[in-house]
Amino acid sequence: MRAAKYKASEDRIEGRKFIAGMAATVKQLWVKACEADQIPPGSQFVVWSEGNKFAPFYERAMAQYLDACAEYEAGGYVGVRIA
Repeated sequence: MRAAKYKASEDRIEGRKFIAGMAATVKQLWVKACEADQIPPGSQFVVWSEGNKFAPFYERAMAQYLDACAEYEAGGYVGVRIA
């Protein structure tokens, strides 16, 4: 008799994939926002111009990324869809 596969570990893997995807999105938006304001993307601290069309998307993606990281570290499930 085989034991049922433990679903939580699969969900945790999906959570890590979700966080990695969010990190890539944040990085891409950082580069785009920096380019829009003619700031070197390697900068560690920036102040976006008011007309930077990428800044709101970067800020929203970063907030979602940080929330997902905190939830994952607390043992929660992130990036999991309930069908």
